[in-house]
Amino acid sequence: MNELGLMALVKACNTSDVMPGRLKLVRASGKDLVIANVGGEYHALENWCTHEQGNLSEGDLNGNALTCPDHGAQFDVTSGRAVIGSDVERPDSLEPVKVYRVTVQGNELMVEIP
Repeated sequence: MNELGLMALVKACNTSDVMPGRLKLVRASGKDLVIANVGGEYHALENWCTHEQGNLSEGDLNGNALTCPDHGAQFDVTSGRAVIGSDVERPDSLEPVKVYRVTVQGNELMVEIP
């Protein structure tokens, strides 16, 4: 948040950079984020899996479910909540991945960063 307690809107990328069903790694305000396009709706999450810091932008997106390529943990991109655990942990034992609100302005994807 800035000195007034407001969230900053930061450009992440253009809408054309993330086709439906695809992921894109971006850096915004010093954070590594993965942008997911689910049927034309955009979602932003921190890029690192909460299990062992796997690179989520290299994972698979199937509907709202993003699967970490390292150990198979699966997260709902709309909430960040784990829906399937890793190969050794239950989903309820994993911290959610932090999500950020995405706003479309023209052809730009803007992410709210505290």
